[in-house]
Amino acid sequence: MARQEGTAHLDRPHVIVHRMKLYGGEVAVVGGIPVTTPERTWLDMAEMLTVDELVAMGDSCVRIPRLSLEGRDAPLCSIADLQRMIDRHKGKRGLRKAKEAIKFIRVEACGHRLRNDCSVTALLSVQ
Repeated sequence: MARQEGTAHLDRPHVIVHRMKLYGGEVAVVGGIPVTTPERTWLDMAEMLTVDELVAMGDSCVRIPRLSLEGRDAPLCSIADLQRMIDRHKGKRGLRKAKEAIKFIRVEACGHRLRNDCSVTALLSVQ
């Protein structure tokens, strides 16, 4: 669980609370529950994921969904939204990985691809 910096302390059993700086527009309400936006979640995950995993996550965020299968026809966010998160959060952990990953994120990608250089490296290491 995350709480805005400067808010009251929450002490509940089995709940770990992280405090973070959240700017306007970085929180949405889904089913009555406040959650971070897809682009903010992507940036937060840069602390834990590899660059390749961030590319896959970013591809999934910006791809155009199929209305008949997903009930929506708009992407979760745009590449520009991801870039705004990078630009807004100077000094955040994972920022270098996010800057590297965004170079490879594509709207038309399926979300399961690797960067070409990683794929080649993986293939060469198998031989």
